[in-house]
Amino acid sequence: MRIPRVGLLIAVGVLTACALSTPPESARILADALPPETTVPGTWRAEATTGAVTDDWLRGFDDPTLNALVAEALAHNRDLAQAAEN
Repeated sequence: MRIPRVGLLIAVGVLTACALSTPPESARILADALPPETTVPGTWRAEATTGAVTDDWLRGFDDPTLNALVAEALAHNRDLAQAAEN
């Protein structure tokens, strides 16, 4: 089946229209995404650690709901179960 040239031109025009728009600036993204009272520091500062990352690093958030979700995902993940069998 042959696509008419007009239809092809319309399809190309529609698909390239998104590529022609300029991406938003990061300040605009933050303004749209965060509440106005939120302050974002210019740089993040944290103490450097040299220890290895442990398997239970998510427990560091001390969130029982997150811990339960991770435990459920690990218990019911067929890909992990199959990998453990091999």
